Amino acid sequence: MNTICNEDCLHCPYEDCILDRITPKAYDELKSMKPISELQALREQKKKFRTQQYYQKNKDSILQKRHLNRDEINRKERERRQRNLDEMRAKDRLYRELHRDVIIAKSRAHYAENRESCVAKSLKYYYEHREEISARNKEYLALHREEVNAHRRELRKKSLEERRAKDREYRKENNARIRASERAYYALHKEEINARRRELRRLKKEQAASEAARLQNPMDCDTLEENKTK
Repeated sequence: MNTICNEDCLHCPYEDCILDRITPKAYDELKSMKPISELQALREQKKKFRTQQYYQKNKDSILQKRHLNRDEINRKERERRQRNLDEMRAKDRLYRELHRDVIIAKSRAHYAENRESCVAKSLKYYYEHREEISARNKEYLALHREEVNAHRRELRKKSLEERRAKDREYRKENNARIRASERAYYALHKEEINARRRELRRLKKEQAASEAARLQNPMDCDTLEENKTK
């Protein structure tokens, strides 16, 4: 008989169970009152809490061991992931969907703090796996071409609107300085700017004259009339 635990698991005052394993009597009682799925969830929750507590107490030694055995740990993790690839991908997708904003915020913060190392790492991976990445992208594009093109158009449209909004806001806040800079640039390049303007006016006049001559041509007028009647 345990003098500390009263085996009333449904009303346990402790966050973590003080017993290493539940007694048969308490388990039978819980089993009769709760579904098996809830019992499993309760065991998983207590196991996770014990793991977290152990990690917090031994964080330095755990990280040191992981660093010393990093290659072996990564190899075992890759093998485990390969054995359960579909299940792991499904879990990853579900986690990303549930925590999308948090993941994006963390990624942006990490990239801002470690921009150079992130860029170098990305380039190294790309050049080492260039052919594989290209083949995978081509395969995905062939299967999802319309979706990809629609997404690209939306990104371009959104990016263009954002850039224009930023430009307007920046010009509004720095209007006097921008005008002064433009006047200074014009003073330094006055001849070149005026020459370009004269050339543009000349081209516009030639285009207008050519259009007027085309409209005065009887054959062109007949063609226009035929097009209108059609």
